[in-house]
Amino acid sequence: MDSETMTPTNVNQCFQALSVQNGSEPWYMDTGASSHLTADRGMISSPLNVSKIRSIYVGNGHSITVKGSGTSTIPTDTRTLNLNTILHTPHIIKNLISVRQFTKYTNVSVEFDPFVF
Repeated sequence: MDSETMTPTNVNQCFQALSVQNGSEPWYMDTGASSHLTADRGMISSPLNVSKIRSIYVGNGHSITVKGSGTSTIPTDTRTLNLNTILHTPHIIKNLISVRQFTKYTNVSVEFDPFVF
């Protein structure tokens, strides 16, 4: 809901506001994701063709295959933040950052408000 007019907002615009640009494709913060996910192997530094996790379940209950894993970084004005254990899942639609994993391993907090995070 838009706080000014109390009307529904465009969900796509909300996702745009909750993204981090790193490379050609944005990463989207996801409070429900248990792992960082990307369909683009090029988004992963030092990609591995193996992963302990073989598949994941997505919101509609379907299972999608994990093809590998790796790491990446998000540079900021004050420091570089590491994304550890990114799963390469070719059928995921958006690059997702697991908020829980992100805050746990980067020692940062994430605060959401109606307009940004």
